Amino acid sequence: MSDKNGFLRNLFLGDVLEDKVFPYPRMKEEELEVVEMISDSIKRFGKEVDQDAIDQAEKLPPELLEKMKDMELFGLIIPEEYGGMGLSVSGYARVLEDLAVQGAAVGVTIGAHQSIGMKGLLLFGNETQKQHYLPKLASGEMLAGFCLTEPNSGSDAASIRTRAELSADGSHYLLNGEKQFITNGGLADFFTVFAKTPIEESGVKQDKITTFIVTRDLGGVSNGPEEKKLGWKGSSTTTVYFENVKVPVENVIGEVGKGFKVAMEILNNGRLSTSTASFGVARLMIDMSIKYAGERKQFGQNIGRFDMIKEKIAHMSMLAYGMQCVGYLTAGLADNGEQDYAIETAVAKVFSTEALWKICDEALQIHGGMGYIRELPIERFLRDARLGVIVEGTSEILRALIALEGLKTLGKFLKKHGLKGYAQKTFTPARMGKHHPTFEKEAGLFCKSVDKLSAYAMQLLRVYKKDVISKQLHQKRIAEAVIDLYVMAAMIARTSALLETGRSKEDATTEVYMTRSFCRMAYERIENLMDQFDLNHDSYLARLADKLYEDGAFLPKIADLGSQEASQTQKKSDLATVA
Repeated sequence: MSDKNGFLRNLFLGDVLEDKVFPYPRMKEEELEVVEMISDSIKRFGKEVDQDAIDQAEKLPPELLEKMKDMELFGLIIPEEYGGMGLSVSGYARVLEDLAVQGAAVGVTIGAHQSIGMKGLLLFGNETQKQHYLPKLASGEMLAGFCLTEPNSGSDAASIRTRAELSADGSHYLLNGEKQFITNGGLADFFTVFAKTPIEESGVKQDKITTFIVTRDLGGVSNGPEEKKLGWKGSSTTTVYFENVKVPVENVIGEVGKGFKVAMEILNNGRLSTSTASFGVARLMIDMSIKYAGERKQFGQNIGRFDMIKEKIAHMSMLAYGMQCVGYLTAGLADNGEQDYAIETAVAKVFSTEALWKICDEALQIHGGMGYIRELPIERFLRDARLGVIVEGTSEILRALIALEGLKTLGKFLKKHGLKGYAQKTFTPARMGKHHPTFEKEAGLFCKSVDKLSAYAMQLLRVYKKDVISKQLHQKRIAEAVIDLYVMAAMIARTSALLETGRSKEDATTEVYMTRSFCRMAYERIENLMDQFDLNHDSYLARLADKLYEDGAFLPKIADLGSQEASQTQKKSDLATVA
């Protein structure tokens, strides 16, 4: 057990560090009041936003952008001494809930500016850089963009080709390259740019990534036309070009050659905002679906009375509650000074974005044909939700990260303590004791699941050793278990906190039902996954995919069977041969 390691990382060792999730985090009263005031102003502002018109025009009206600046929405997380509001991670997460409901053009423009666009400056910038840029970024005088992705470098961030060469006099870097799919690319004046720089370490020259502040006024910075997208219409997405840009050495963020760490930290923080923003939209979709199910009549009764609609509403609500619990628990970890929460943010992002996709899909299904029509916003939110499982780390990449980070922790333990040390740990099963008595059974299921996860992870390392890095379907099973475990823990912690405030079980019936239902269903999923170490279809699926790659296309076609007449002729021929 290690207090330095995060909550989820310790689960791979079979340890439950309850103090990291109990008591469930809360915002300070003063900030809560400020956040609610901001929330009210955003709701009033929302009446001025014609989301459908923006979606069709694929452009954020300049007057709305100016209004957003006037409302100081571009400085939510910038400290007050630099002209911002200085919200905590939790406070910012709460505001993003409401911004997301105003549509992608509003929510994404503000979110990309703060969550990733200028986050590197906040996390790693020096005081001179902060004093120079943060006031302009807080007011919206400058908008920010995050420049990592390139045409040949997506999830593999280390393979970027943009280069920055130090000038002979050491005064500036000459930056050349292009970045693709940059949110705010057509609006931003401030870019956090990642480029390869040649450095020398121990007498060996090599290329390493460095982070730069690049502003348009340096010259040589341009952007391509706006991308035509499935969703997120109205938000700016362009390619950004850098041609012989002279970037002063003073514009390096952090250390030269340490840019990969900066990028990962920015994305780690950005995933927090994606989680709660997703919850905001999910809640809207559920509210609309509950209302419609209670009004729409078929076969002489409201469709909400039918079991299959009830099942949808219940599943959607469980997912949304999980999103809320996980999002604010993770934000609370960051606010409380937790240093190791990379796995938690990855889980929050994967769970919340995938849950939102499912919720939007079910909301559309409940509304039937009306959900497919532009008259309602469901189809637009569905299109917008699809990008959530791609940006800031695809679901596949993050599942690998979740599993491999945890396995790395277990591997370090084994290296230090050996198999004997691990065997001794297994004599003591996982324990949870700070939950409300109402959730005694759910806590037991959580602990059983932790033991199953640890055993599976141990078997994986014992059998495959370093080759575990290539066993992605095993990684996927581990990640699925970890995701369910984190949601279980977050739900138990939050609903326990609710009951401990004096709310009776009757007053908290909805939360209790959602917690119990999710935990029991999650346990069944984990039990099933952890039984698939040997009994799985991995090799069959791999061989099938390899054959399809060899074929170069999906070749089976109905004509392969021939016609009915040909079949009858063949049968007669076969009979004649036998005779």
